[in-house]
Amino acid sequence: MIPSSLSYTYGLSGANQVVCFACAAGSMAIGDAFRLIRHGYMNHMIAGGADYSCNYEGQINMDILAALNQSSNDTPDTALLSFDEDRCGTVLGDGGGLLLLEDLESAEKRGANIYCEVLGYS
Repeated sequence: MIPSSLSYTYGLSGANQVVCFACAAGSMAIGDAFRLIRHGYMNHMIAGGADYSCNYEGQINMDILAALNQSSNDTPDTALLSFDEDRCGTVLGDGGGLLLLEDLESAEKRGANIYCEVLGYS
């Protein structure tokens, strides 16, 4: 629904698809957009991902996997210690992000700030 809403709201046209690969969906969407631009099918693409896991099913599934932090409920600032040796689980969160990808020639022509370059994906 997100791609359709964006295209309708902003008058965008061209390739419009949703990629479903769980937590890798956003990366795969960027890779697919890169491929379409690299092969000359598109000059610009908006790509990204969104996740909504703070719901009943998401909580139950992560609880079944014993992946949720159970020891820091009273101290949320220490609940997520991703690279700490004392980590003891994860915290669910929702989020999303989009990127504008375009070929280098197009970006330079419009004077864009270029933050990175996609060299490939698999």
